[in-house]
Amino acid sequence: MNKTKGFVLKKQPFSEHDEILYVLTPDFGKIKVFVKGGRKKKSPLRGMFDSFSEFEFLLSPGRSFEKCLEAGIIRTYRITDDYDAIVCALYFCEIVYCVFPFFYPDEGIYRILSRLFMAIENGERIRLIPSGFYFILKNAGVAPVVDRCWVCGSREDIRRFDFEGGGKCRSCFGEDYLELTLETSRFFRALPYVKIEPLKRSFTAEVFKEAEYVLRTWTEYRTSVSLNTFKLINWL
Repeated sequence: MNKTKGFVLKKQPFSEHDEILYVLTPDFGKIKVFVKGGRKKKSPLRGMFDSFSEFEFLLSPGRSFEKCLEAGIIRTYRITDDYDAIVCALYFCEIVYCVFPFFYPDEGIYRILSRLFMAIENGERIRLIPSGFYFILKNAGVAPVVDRCWVCGSREDIRRFDFEGGGKCRSCFGEDYLELTLETSRFFRALPYVKIEPLKRSFTAEVFKEAEYVLRTWTEYRTSVSLNTFKLINWL
C-alpha cells in the first residue's frame, strides 16, 4: 500500500457506481486512481473530489491503475463559490493534465499547482493565467522562448512568435508566425524573470488575453491536444 497526497486534475465515470481519478502527486507524478463505489449515493467519497482540494490517499497498486482504499481532505481552497475562480482552476488542471506524462514524479509542478490555487483563492484571475501557464510549460520542459529571438538570440524587436521555438525578431525570416503587439512583447520579455504570481507592471486585460492565446496555440501545436476549457477563459 502507498500513502501520498495529491490534486485531482480530472475525473470520469468508470461504471454506474465507480469512477476514475487522474491525480497529480509529488511522489508518483500523474497517476490513475480507481475509486470503487465513488458514485454511489451513500458512499462517503461521493462528491468529495468535486472540490479544489489537496487530498491524502491510501492506495493499493493495480495493473492499470491505483485503487483508492481511503481518502481525506488536507486542505480545501476557497474556489468553488466563484465562477471565474472555478474556470481558472479547471484551466490550470487541464494544462497540467495535458503536458505532463504519467508516472513522472515532479515536486516542482506540484508546488506550482498549489501556489496557483492559492493565488486564485486570493482573488487573481485573468492576470494570473499567462504566467501560470508559462511556468507549467517551463516545468514540463516544453516552454517556448519568450524573452529573446530563439533564432539569433536578440532581445530587441521581438514582435513575432512562431511554433518552432517561440519569440522571433523581425530580422529573422520564417513562416507560420503570430504578430505580437508591443505590450505583449514587453510582457513576454519580463515573464521568465518573475515569480509565478502576476507581473507587478501595469498591463491591460488585452495583453493577458493575447499572451494566453499565444501560449495556448503553442501548446496545442506542440502537443496536438486541444484544451477544452479555453472557451470558458474567453468569458473572463
